[in-house]
Amino acid sequence: MINRISRLNATQRQTLEQSISTTTDLLAQCEYLIRSPIPLSYTRTAVRFLWLWMTLLPFALVRTFSEFGRGTWWEDRGQITVPATVFFIGIIFLSIEDIAVQIEEPFSVQRRQLEKLSEWFRQEALELREVAAEPCDFFDPIDALGAEDGETEGALDALDMVDGHP
Repeated sequence: MINRISRLNATQRQTLEQSISTTTDLLAQCEYLIRSPIPLSYTRTAVRFLWLWMTLLPFALVRTFSEFGRGTWWEDRGQITVPATVFFIGIIFLSIEDIAVQIEEPFSVQRRQLEKLSEWFRQEALELREVAAEPCDFFDPIDALGAEDGETEGALDALDMVDGHP
């Protein structure tokens, strides 16, 4: 496929082949990830343990807060501090669990996201086809300076002046 593009020189061809090879390797790694998910039983067990732990947490914190709160302003407010603490800790741990579920399936994307990605790839492919079909015009600095045939010496002097060389 790369050999069909006749305008590529050896360096460009090698760079393009290397990019395609790298992309293929990354795609293989992604396919490995998607084909080896974390077992569903592990996920369910982790969630059940988390809920059990959060259910029993208030019983552990009641005594801790009553002993720790002696002589403080919340000594008589234990009924509020324990549920508030359990709620705060529960939000943190359930958020971490939700992140873990999302990490387990890194490629579960919405249909709309796939449509956007597909459209982007289609546009890129069309642009690459246009670039491959157009003839390549190289910039000729002597022509840009307006030199006629046989007047290249003066044009080269003008180029040296532009570059800052005397």
